[in-house]
Amino acid sequence: MAYTKKQIIDALDASLGQVYMAADRLGCTHQTILNWIKRSPDVASIQNKWRGKMLDVAEVKLYEKIKNGDNWAIGFTLGKLGHSRGYKDKQEVDHSGNVAVPQTWAEWVKFETERNKK
Repeated sequence: MAYTKKQIIDALDASLGQVYMAADRLGCTHQTILNWIKRSPDVASIQNKWRGKMLDVAEVKLYEKIKNGDNWAIGFTLGKLGHSRGYKDKQEVDHSGNVAVPQTWAEWVKFETERNKK
């Protein structure tokens, strides 16, 4: 069965941009939806809109965790967004045995907190 652009767009909108759910709504394969996304900027923009909204919600939730002082959220954010301030996802380890380096973000946050008290 051939689907119109409007049917594809409506199905994607109703399924919050989720391809498999949109396909289920229409009774087609996910590949049909993906083909429309690939060849139609209008259809692709619907998926992009919902992905953008999903990322916004996730970032707000992450920010709430940071404000609550959750160490994992603080470490995750510093590791992913703090590169320009010297934070990195991974710590370099001196294998000579001369330097003790925190192995987890929780250890690192604790180490930095104690170091900043001095």
